[in-house]
Amino acid sequence: ASLTDREAQVLHLLISGGSNKAVARELGISPRTVEVHRGRVLKKLDAKSLSQAITIALASGFESEPALGARAPLHGRYTR
Repeated sequence: ASLTDREAQVLHLLISGGSNKAVARELGISPRTVEVHRGRVLKKLDAKSLSQAITIALASGFESEPALGARAPLHGRYTR
């Protein structure tokens, strides 16, 4: 399964150390919506924790910093 653009944006911000509330503020969405995206990322990466998801994503070539900023659409999708 591949990450949607929004899931990738959330993952980028979480990798950067953002809390659910900080990610929500940055993206203009609710903290609950961040939790939903975060849960979907964990499921798609078959990870049991955020730290495991980050390890899997980075080991698979997921870039830790978006080239165009968190609000800009990301090019391509992560696939596992």
